[in-house]
Amino acid sequence: MTEANNMKKIAQTEYFFISILIAVNLTIGIATLADYGESWDEARLYMYGDQSINVYQALFNKDIRVDFGDDDLRYYGPAYFMGMSMLVRGAHNFFPQIPEIDLWHIGNFTCLQSGLVCFYLLARRYINVVPALATMALLATQPLIWGHGFINPKDIPFMAFFTASILFGLRMLDDFERQNFEFRRLLANPQFYIAALSLGITISIRILGFSAAVIVLFYFAFININKVLRLSYVYYGSALIVSFLTWPFLWSSPISNFLKSIYAMLKFQWVGQTLFNGSYYPSNQLPQAYVPQLLVMQLTEPTLLLFAIGITVFLLPDLRKKYKGPIILFLAWFVVPILYILVNGMNLYDNTRQLLFIFPGAFLMIALGLDFMFTRIKPWWTKILLLGLMVLPGPIGIARFHPYEYTYYNHFTTSRRQIFRNFETDYWATSFKQISSFLNVQAPKNALVLVWGPGQLIERYAREDIQVKSFDELDGMDYSAHPYYLVLTTRYDMDLKIFPEIAPIYSVEHNDAILSVLKYIAPKD
Repeated sequence: MTEANNMKKIAQTEYFFISILIAVNLTIGIATLADYGESWDEARLYMYGDQSINVYQALFNKDIRVDFGDDDLRYYGPAYFMGMSMLVRGAHNFFPQIPEIDLWHIGNFTCLQSGLVCFYLLARRYINVVPALATMALLATQPLIWGHGFINPKDIPFMAFFTASILFGLRMLDDFERQNFEFRRLLANPQFYIAALSLGITISIRILGFSAAVIVLFYFAFININKVLRLSYVYYGSALIVSFLTWPFLWSSPISNFLKSIYAMLKFQWVGQTLFNGSYYPSNQLPQAYVPQLLVMQLTEPTLLLFAIGITVFLLPDLRKKYKGPIILFLAWFVVPILYILVNGMNLYDNTRQLLFIFPGAFLMIALGLDFMFTRIKPWWTKILLLGLMVLPGPIGIARFHPYEYTYYNHFTTSRRQIFRNFETDYWATSFKQISSFLNVQAPKNALVLVWGPGQLIERYAREDIQVKSFDELDGMDYSAHPYYLVLTTRYDMDLKIFPEIAPIYSVEHNDAILSVLKYIAPKD
């Protein structure tokens, strides 16, 4: 009887349900792992992680060459790439049958799960268990975030560590307040070093991570404005030491290279065009509707409804006082960035992926809306029914768009407008894996394949005898004298611009959109 009671208590704890959610996510993730193709930038990002690891090894072996490449990646911190690279290598020793790219993908997805846990613990500071769990489940089952969770080693880790930095920063403030704001006692407290470590790694993922501390300090200003400036010195100072140690590019000239990284972030220009509402725009001249409209189109319908309920809570004076803490975070974490983009504009592309780090701030408002509703709904079965209706569209969308969940647009949107060739779909060309599978079966031995875009995505999965060349690798050879296969993404309508008169012999089609095509070019063509 005692053992049964203990099991019942465990089953009733919030951590049990968190564990169940994460376990289900990881089980599904592992089961479907092989379905995801490599994304456009992944190979170069992982190479940058290895290049940064070489710097540490070069400290003990001068024969090891230090080279960060000649692109802008060196201006971005490598902390996540280095850490995950070492984990992937270790895992590959135990599971050599699993391709390294798949291990990277499950590593990225696991990082997302850690971010979800941090979000839950953050929401739990202010609201009850059930609405906090429900909001975590809602965030976890957004198809857009689920899909990016595997193939995006840039923005998903940044979102996870950004959320962790705010969580640990607030815990640091809790202890600081309990210690009567005495800095000597703060500096002897482990919470301070956990917060500084998390912030330092976040900055060493993307330099914009420093704004996580801005949010924490903004929050602290409502507690004790007189101590904010002094706390910022020790908080940022400790975090920057962590960033320096985990960002080898800074070592040769710390101040100069750090300033160059800030400048690169502020002045970054993307040479491509951004597709929105059927028109192409320079990435720094987007319409004001770009971000708000895409958020409405790419989040599930219940998410938008609950967000509206949360905003209603925000507008009621009595409830605004009750939920003061999360409202402060919502304003600093979500509203301020959105207003900045609307007023000043921002260099954006690939839909909203670069803004994933502000999504948890928006979901805090959803958590308030749910907490408000659940305190007024009494029957337990009504709450369960509400939870089911709220979360269900997410898994349905994940199943419907798999394995291209990151191309998700909600049902309300897709039932009223055509997405293909009007909005971005497979902008990272993960569908090239499916093209490779077709070539492996149909292409003759030593077939030549030319690729517009990331040729390494075809090469990653193609047979060893197949010769793969990207357009930027062509060596002056007269290819018109040889038959070859041509792989084209439909991004920028490249399938309509290159040999438009030749019909594809194979297309990757998904949810009324053509993601990529394969054409066969004979010598006569």
